[in-house]
Amino acid sequence: MLLFLIEQRQLEPSDLINALGSTTTVTAIMTGSASINPQQAESLGRFFQVAPELFQH
Repeated sequence: MLLFLIEQRQLEPSDLINALGSTTTVTAIMTGSASINPQQAESLGRFFQVAPELFQH
């Protein structure tokens, strides 16, 4: 879902730094080496104006 929203809104992963807290976190999530935790899901939900549950597997 995250990749879809980034593509649809023509964003770059760097646009998520404020929502996720750091470049390291964004990179880890984008590469699949880290999962989105509940707090990050809340932040992404606010950022994209969607339900946080969309980011939980």
